[in-house]
Amino acid sequence: MSSEIQQNYQREYRHKNREKIFLSKKLYRERNKERLKIKKHKDYLANKIRLRFQHREYYFAHKKEAQEYFKRYQKNHKQKLIQLRREWVAKNRKYVSEWQRRYRQLNVEAIAKYMEVYQQLHKVELAEKRRMYWKHHKHLKRVHHHTRILRLKEAGALTVETIQKVYEDNIKQYGTLTCYLCESPIVFGEDNLEHRTPLSRNGTNVYENLKVSCSLCNIRKRNKTESEYRLWLSKKGKNYAA
Repeated sequence: MSSEIQQNYQREYRHKNREKIFLSKKLYRERNKERLKIKKHKDYLANKIRLRFQHREYYFAHKKEAQEYFKRYQKNHKQKLIQLRREWVAKNRKYVSEWQRRYRQLNVEAIAKYMEVYQQLHKVELAEKRRMYWKHHKHLKRVHHHTRILRLKEAGALTVETIQKVYEDNIKQYGTLTCYLCESPIVFGEDNLEHRTPLSRNGTNVYENLKVSCSLCNIRKRNKTESEYRLWLSKKGKNYAA
């Protein structure tokens, strides 16, 4: 009975002195901020597995409410989260670089498809960004243009007859238009005239250096030579002949 009376008294006291208790707790937290932070971290480490399990259990039991809360929090603390992310990336730059490299290697096709869709949806914005970039980097534009002209001159003329011969010989060899790297039939509109040795690596526009590839292999190959690309694929465990 005495415990019930005590509980009732405490409840009434808390109700009457709500503001006073709140201010007292706030003041205590401010004065003992570092000590409480260390204690909280120690408690977390001591109960890490149990707390993770509880958080996961709560999340799945209140999934909609949790998702709405996270959305609100991200919206209200956008700048704070950006700053925290930047600080974390700066501290873990090596780990982030390695993770990004592995992700790109394992998701080449997904990234290529995403980029293709993104470029289609944001064609105007990307064109504007390119225009603004070259506007503010005129000296680089001149260098880039001059280098491109020199490469094209060194590569020699690319004639319609040469391109036609490359395509005709590809169809004769495979029966239908086929990528010479992965040997998959090419869907109409996704064919690319491929330089076995890129122009940026002193390649030329002669017939022997030209082949037909699909868009995916063209993106993957970038400025690699044919032999470098095949070696790169074999190291990644990709079957380019499939």
